[in-house]
Amino acid sequence: MSGEASGTVVRAELAVERNGDHPKQNALSPGAFSAAVSAITNAFGDPTRRQVYLFIHEHAEGVTAAQVADRFGLHPNVARHHLDKLAIAGHVEVTAGRAGGGAGRPSKQYRAVLLSLEKKKTLFNR
Repeated sequence: MSGEASGTVVRAELAVERNGDHPKQNALSPGAFSAAVSAITNAFGDPTRRQVYLFIHEHAEGVTAAQVADRFGLHPNVARHHLDKLAIAGHVEVTAGRAGGGAGRPSKQYRAVLLSLEKKKTLFNR
């Protein structure tokens, strides 16, 4: 990629124009296409990470790294690695909360980001 920092969310515009009954896509430049493919592959190229995302998506209230680790038989650090990759790419949002109100550091809750079509247009047109 062209000097972009690791973890940067790549935004590419995918415009579709109507020409009669046949949709016509505007082609991305080779560099923009490569960057978009790299960003998607980085977030979803790992089969476990894809499954983790689907698991998060099924739980609207959010999940913790411990829940992901338990569900997939992962070490909690590996679960956090997958969750962090999804968060960096903008596919999940992270909030801190304390479910039981106990002592210690609050658990991070990970929720799937559900964007409206209008919000997607805003992000991709930057």
